[in-house]
Amino acid sequence: MNNNLLQLTKKQLDDLLSSECSTDFKKMLETEESLFDFTIICGKNLKSFRCHKLVLSSRSQFFHALFRSKFITEINFPQFEFEIVYSVIRFLYTGEIQINQQFFDHYYILADKLMLPKLQIRIQKEIQESLTKYNLVNFYSKSKRISSDFLIQSCADFLIQNINKMIQKNQIQNLKQNEIICFIEMILSNKKANKLDLIPDLIIEWFKHNNLETQTKNRKPDSKNQQNEFSNLIFHLLQQVQSLHPITEYQMNEIQKFSFFPSHITFKLINQHIENFNKTKKQIIIEKKEFENQKQNLVQEKQQFENQKKDLIQEKKEFENQKKDLVQEKQQIEKEKQPEASKYFSFNKFIKNNFNSKYFLQ
Repeated sequence: MNNNLLQLTKKQLDDLLSSECSTDFKKMLETEESLFDFTIICGKNLKSFRCHKLVLSSRSQFFHALFRSKFITEINFPQFEFEIVYSVIRFLYTGEIQINQQFFDHYYILADKLMLPKLQIRIQKEIQESLTKYNLVNFYSKSKRISSDFLIQSCADFLIQNINKMIQKNQIQNLKQNEIICFIEMILSNKKANKLDLIPDLIIEWFKHNNLETQTKNRKPDSKNQQNEFSNLIFHLLQQVQSLHPITEYQMNEIQKFSFFPSHITFKLINQHIENFNKTKKQIIIEKKEFENQKQNLVQEKQQFENQKKDLIQEKKEFENQKKDLVQEKQQIEKEKQPEASKYFSFNKFIKNNFNSKYFLQ
């Protein structure tokens, strides 16, 4: 027996055994060719590797159900590249994985297909901790693709926390059209943070440095259709903002300054702004009327309360008067009883005195 092992705590020994088990399973996958009984084919190039049904079945509900339903010796995953599939299968053997973050959505989708929820969580947590201003848009787009609410929210939270620094450092002006759209969508999706007022400022800051009608150093000028498509998209996003958080008059004036921002769009925005203002005004008038009605009802209720209070005071006075009358009647009755009582007392005294006298005894 190895005496060194006896010096370890139970937890240290458990960790060691777990590590050895992981290492042994890793060796199985990489060296034990004679025991392989299943083949996995991947990607367009049909690259393959072999593995063990027992391990796959015990670690994945997908493979467990597959092997129970029919006899099968191979499976093809043409939509996933070899490196991705091999990494996930290796995870089944060792519990460890290193992912290429640029393709995290592929790992996530494969983990979902193989019914590996813990691996999905592991992937999401790694991406959350790896967010930067450089990969934010890419990770956000892929998070939408895999419908990961957790990562979508994480991207939105990261943007909200860093947006002011990005504006101060003039990093907004270098964003591409699809990136500025993603930024706006992220802020809109983060309702909890309630930072909708940032969106018009974000658009204004970007448009100050990105003229849609002139050529830039980085790209050719957009076609008219592309300009209109982008402008319309911005308009619809601003409409969403305006329905949730009114755009200020200053922001509206700033947007109008951009000659390259199509006039029909600014006209729509102004009309929308006026329409929203009128709606708000009507709503205020309605609320004011409701308030006046409530106030009037409260005044009436107060008057009713005062009347009830007066009635109660009057009833109290009447009760006090009745009480006084009853006290007087009681006193009168007591007075009327006193002569009778005195006569009765005198008669008793007479009887007592006479019965006790010698004369009466004779």
